[in-house]
Amino acid sequence: MLAAIGVTLAPAAAWAGPLGSASLLATPTFTSPLAAAGGVIAWAAPSGGGHRFEVLIHRARATHALTRTSAVGWIDGVKLGTDAHGHAVVVYSRCPHSPFASATAGSAGTDGCLLWWAPLSGGGPRRIAAAPLDTTVGTATAGKVVFAVQPNTARQQQPARLEASTLTGHTARALTVPTPNGATIADISVAGGDVAFIEDPLVADPRMSPSQVWLDAPGVAPTLITQQISDGVQVDNASRFFDGVTLTSGDVYAFLYANSGFYPPVASELEQVTLAGGTTMTAPWTPSGRFSSFGIQAAAFDPSDSRLALDLFSPNVDLSTPSGACASHASSANACPIVTTGPVSFL
Repeated sequence: MLAAIGVTLAPAAAWAGPLGSASLLATPTFTSPLAAAGGVIAWAAPSGGGHRFEVLIHRARATHALTRTSAVGWIDGVKLGTDAHGHAVVVYSRCPHSPFASATAGSAGTDGCLLWWAPLSGGGPRRIAAAPLDTTVGTATAGKVVFAVQPNTARQQQPARLEASTLTGHTARALTVPTPNGATIADISVAGGDVAFIEDPLVADPRMSPSQVWLDAPGVAPTLITQQISDGVQVDNASRFFDGVTLTSGDVYAFLYANSGFYPPVASELEQVTLAGGTTMTAPWTPSGRFSSFGIQAAAFDPSDSRLALDLFSPNVDLSTPSGACASHASSANACPIVTTGPVSFL
């Protein structure tokens, strides 16, 4: 069944690393968004021709597709959460254009994405009516949803917005975003009434691009939890940036991704920031063997089992075109693997 939807599950290959034992979970034929919570991992994969995609769920060592989520349109921003009755759900954004492809202004990347949710029990998906076009990521807890509306490529300087509603609501209220103009929001996590999010502001000198993790608590201004600023010397713009955030009642976990191009090389790392006192601990990620040259498309940390899930991609995969599928390359079996690592031990 999985072969028919473009995913191959691998044997229990594992290797040791600074984040603990790492195992190959799956090799989707496209790079994918990723979510991990409560021992469940979710991602997206092709479900047939004509750019149809669906959500896949992995738990208790088994993987199955939420077949009723299958539809035309790329899937972005997959997140796991709960509805108003405490039942597990997945929230995801469906996009008319490839999130990786360039095109004319207004019809590229995440332009036109709409937010959907579906129960993990297999019920039909429903659109979140309160989320407008260009919504790329949203997360739900107890039926309440927080989502990010991004700048459209036709309106690059419009502010990114954070808004809150319910899964079944039709109106939303705005949350405070620190940068008033020219920013993107990479990820969101909710715990209780608090919201953690990654904001990547645009600056005049792109070599000094910051990547910031903020905490928005009711009644107070957003607090900067941690940030990374490129120093203008590195080869790549925004050479280190945060790419996955998880909020709990006492900690913020954020994955700091290091692009290739550093000399000397710098490891990516998972950061744990304690909210009471701001103490930061890290767990470095230094892939070995055949994955040592792979890039990281998405990261998700699950505090319930101290495991990190990563979606990797080979540098041989051209993500700039809609046809840039992992399966189109000679190394397709391992061109875009999903791996899990852990248990994580922080230093």
